[in-house]
Amino acid sequence: NKTKQNKTKQNKRKQLQIHKMPHPPQMRHSIETPAANNANTNAKTNTKICVLSGRPNSSDYLSIFTGNAPLLDVRAEVEFTKGAFPTSVNIPILDDEQRRLVGTCFKQQSAKAAFDLGRDLMTPEIQASRIHDWTEFAKNNPNGYLYCFRGGQRSNITQQELKKVGIDYPLVEGGYKAMRTFLIEDLEKSIKELPM
Repeated sequence: NKTKQNKTKQNKRKQLQIHKMPHPPQMRHSIETPAANNANTNAKTNTKICVLSGRPNSSDYLSIFTGNAPLLDVRAEVEFTKGAFPTSVNIPILDDEQRRLVGTCFKQQSAKAAFDLGRDLMTPEIQASRIHDWTEFAKNNPNGYLYCFRGGQRSNITQQELKKVGIDYPLVEGGYKAMRTFLIEDLEKSIKELPM
């Protein structure tokens, strides 16, 4: 009887430990071979890169928030200042002025023209700086996610740029807007459930 109780306690502990894990372990390793001979080397900089195995994109907002997942926010600083999540870090793909120019182009011309302008504004120096900062964030936060306002162009471009340097980093589907909506709806639901 006592042995049976001990086994039950151990099983409950194991279940609790599994339940507490917010994300599967992230595989991460550095390339050890010389940079010049390595297929996973950034050809432009001839530098050794860190390879992170991929996790899927996520729309499991509850797990993201309850697991305190680190979040890479690639929206412009002005957007981040207006609203952000506690675990998010802002490393924007476009600065405030670039975002304004691209937005104006989108409204006055077309989505393609705005995309082309955004690409032109991203000089090689700016691109290298952004990729470096995103890479550092991903290496330091292997269980994190990236997002933009709606999980669209900016998130996808950031994700593609990271893949070029060997990092398959997941994004939050629906972005900031979907996560914010989730929190508001969850709060409203909780308020309705309060005893009156």
